[in-house]
Amino acid sequence: MTSMTKHYYIRTFGCQMNEHDSQKIAGQLTHLGFSPIADILKADLVLFNTCTIREKAHQKAFSDIGRAVKQKTVEQRKTRIAICGCVAQEEGAKLLSRFPEIDLIFGPDQIYRL
Repeated sequence: MTSMTKHYYIRTFGCQMNEHDSQKIAGQLTHLGFSPIADILKADLVLFNTCTIREKAHQKAFSDIGRAVKQKTVEQRKTRIAICGCVAQEEGAKLLSRFPEIDLIFGPDQIYRL
């Protein structure tokens, strides 16, 4: 028997506010019937919470997003990839242009719409 539970993986970059936002997102996802999972490769939803303030976090986010997109494409997985946070808000169109495999992009002011 297979589990019908959907799993999410959140990777948070940058500031303390992003940590707080990731906790809010986790709560919303749990309310929607998702459970957290530590293995990104087993997640139904991979969410990257991004930061523009810290340059290294910004670069690391793009690198990790690229790896997740490649993994999704190569394995033809049905994983949904979501990008949120400041990078998503400021560079949404650029992100979609670079990574058309992204399923959802939203800024920190849109978390409640998840």
